Amino acid sequence: MMIGLQQAAEAYFIEASDLSTTPLGEGHIHDTFLVRGDSGSSARKLVLQRINASVFPDPRRLVQTSARITSHLRLKALASGRDPARGVLRLVSDRNGRRFFEDSVDGIWRAFAMIEGAAPAAYPEHPAQAHAIGAAFGRFLRDLSDVPPAEIEVALPHLHNTEHHLGMLDDAVRRDPLRRLAGATEELASIDAHRDESLATRGDLPLRLIHGDTKIDNVLLDTTTGEGVCVIDLDTVMGAPAVLDIGNFLRSVLRRSRFLCEGSTEEGLALFEAGFRGYREGVGALLGEAEWDAVVDAVAETAQLLAIRFLADFLAGDPYFRIDAPDANLHRCREQLATMSWVRTHRSKLQDLGRSTRVVRS
Repeated sequence: MMIGLQQAAEAYFIEASDLSTTPLGEGHIHDTFLVRGDSGSSARKLVLQRINASVFPDPRRLVQTSARITSHLRLKALASGRDPARGVLRLVSDRNGRRFFEDSVDGIWRAFAMIEGAAPAAYPEHPAQAHAIGAAFGRFLRDLSDVPPAEIEVALPHLHNTEHHLGMLDDAVRRDPLRRLAGATEELASIDAHRDESLATRGDLPLRLIHGDTKIDNVLLDTTTGEGVCVIDLDTVMGAPAVLDIGNFLRSVLRRSRFLCEGSTEEGLALFEAGFRGYREGVGALLGEAEWDAVVDAVAETAQLLAIRFLADFLAGDPYFRIDAPDANLHRCREQLATMSWVRTHRSKLQDLGRSTRVVRS
């Protein structure tokens, strides 16, 4: 990869000298780097990313879709008086004026302008942070609400299809190529116990254009004010029920907080309520009450779905999610199952907290 990285960096920094590259983020799919190049008295920073063609078999089309979405978001930012340079991702063209670069070893790269003074949160440090992230995701959904879902090509059509991923898990269980099944029987039993539960994605909910991967580190926060600046990682934008975005965001708040193992129930409830309220304030009056009523079930369902995906990947030999230890995907599966169990245990309280947020600013 180092050859391709050097070629891609040089393609986007035509006249710069002293190029430096540093791995960036904790993504499980793409290879992402912060690249800095000095040109005379000025310095330029870009986020350079090699698209994982095993997961996204048409990287060029993926870039085109990102350009379509960011162009629309930029117009929305301008119309509302927000700064599009900080509030919206901007694709940067290479030396040939293209939005992607193909290196000599078949890697496809893209580059985004670096948004200074903003960074993602690895963990929700306090309820105000969960509120800010939720508000940014809610605003994102509202900004895309006038784009017909049929106009956006779905890069990963089975991403939220529980039945599809259960099939992948069943196949991995049957094959068990690395003989890992014996160490994952409890996790498999927990998944099997809830195999038929899919409450949040029932067919009577409206189809909307959603982000598709609303984990908390897909929002950049202003490092001074703490406000949500920009929603990133737009590869999974698709038509689906909005509760999947809301539920997945709140799942991420709960999973990434430390309360499940170390803190109190009250801490988890406070983070949930703040995130829920922030999302409602960001999205305004767009969603109906049937959608809001399905959110808590969607939190548990998205945790269940991720547990299924992580366990299937672990048993299959980790072909999909990047790992840093042999049991990384098994550990991720356990985290999701713990989140799912906690949400189901406290479902009534979480429903009450969701109802308490129904007075919103539009």
